[in-house]
Amino acid sequence: MKKIIFLCFVCMHISFSSEFKKGHLFIDSQTQNFLNRWVEKIYKVAKLSNPKVFVMIHPELNAFADPLGNIVIHSETIIQSESLEQLLGILCHEIGHIAGHHHVRLQNQMRSMAGPMAVATAIGALAAALSGRGDALAAGIAAGMTVSERSFLSYMQGEEKSADAAAVSYCKKLGIPLNGIIDFFKKIQSKTFASDPYLNTHPIVEDRIAFFNQTSFINNKISPTDSDEFQVIRAKLIGVLKDKDVSSLPKNMSSVKNFYRLYRLKKYQDILDQGKKLSHNDPYITEFLGDVSFKMGNIDQTLDFYSKARDKIKSVWLDLSYAHALSESKISKNYEKALNIVKVVVQKHPDLGLGWRIKARLHSLLSQQDELSLSMAEYGASISDYKLVQTHAKRATKSHNQRIRMRAEELLQDIKPK
Repeated sequence: MKKIIFLCFVCMHISFSSEFKKGHLFIDSQTQNFLNRWVEKIYKVAKLSNPKVFVMIHPELNAFADPLGNIVIHSETIIQSESLEQLLGILCHEIGHIAGHHHVRLQNQMRSMAGPMAVATAIGALAAALSGRGDALAAGIAAGMTVSERSFLSYMQGEEKSADAAAVSYCKKLGIPLNGIIDFFKKIQSKTFASDPYLNTHPIVEDRIAFFNQTSFINNKISPTDSDEFQVIRAKLIGVLKDKDVSSLPKNMSSVKNFYRLYRLKKYQDILDQGKKLSHNDPYITEFLGDVSFKMGNIDQTLDFYSKARDKIKSVWLDLSYAHALSESKISKNYEKALNIVKVVVQKHPDLGLGWRIKARLHSLLSQQDELSLSMAEYGASISDYKLVQTHAKRATKSHNQRIRMRAEELLQDIKPK
């Protein structure tokens, strides 16, 4: 359920609440699938492709399109968004930055600041290598933007206005009321940001509210079902990160109450014992129990939970978790099964570094050295680590397999200075 970054094995008696730390990514299949579905809709009207959206555990209100084109939403932004319209307005704005190629300028600035960014990215890559999780790399990149001068890497005022105009266009096409983004900016306005250099490059909040009010329209196409699911996701974050009492939640949030009860248990075995009673009608709890079993080292039980969850949930993260568990089973036929799963994932999501890392591990277990080298080169390309690409692609060019050689040569060509 929650794919939290680990740099070492976690003590079996540490409570789950202690694992949700600032800067880690919150990967939850229900949350991820919901956000992906809406971001894909916005990308379609923005005439973009290959959306990537992540939720980062962070106590500040913020969402941004990073220099690599990823959309990162702080958990506090979802918690403070009282309606789905508010969150979607923010996402439309950030996607407006990507459609305007504003992140490309940031990417060029990032290269010119190679010192702090390189250090932060290296830390992220190291964490990913130690934990086997790609989340850590994204956290490393985000940390790099904090290490660097944030005012230097932020968007220019003209770009902010352009993204606002794009947000209005996307909202109109999708039937997302602008009162959502207006209400959220009013929330921002009530905060004290005078000492924050980041806002020096942003248009005045009052001006932006006025702009949205002038262009506002009445055309709400958001379904009650989506609004209800958003409140479930929001409640889940509130309960996990804010440790709120959930006894007053409405009946349609019974699944959230169940998760809260499990999170508060101190021992993994207690979570499993209680969770088994609650998982029959909730595949997300079943997935969560798979995560717990994996941390306990019970691979057979992990595979059983993940397999049952996959029957009801379509999720890239669940597929990768299942493949990762298969790779730890020490059964060769499971390696082949895992490889088939991961091949589908990286074909659909070639920029997902974690998929390439797991694929490389599986090729290593199967003693397929040329495929291992190519997968590591692809991993390097997915995280913009050109040294890694060069090292492994050069090895892959010596393969007797023409497909591997040709792809390795393509990767080497792609990293050559234009």
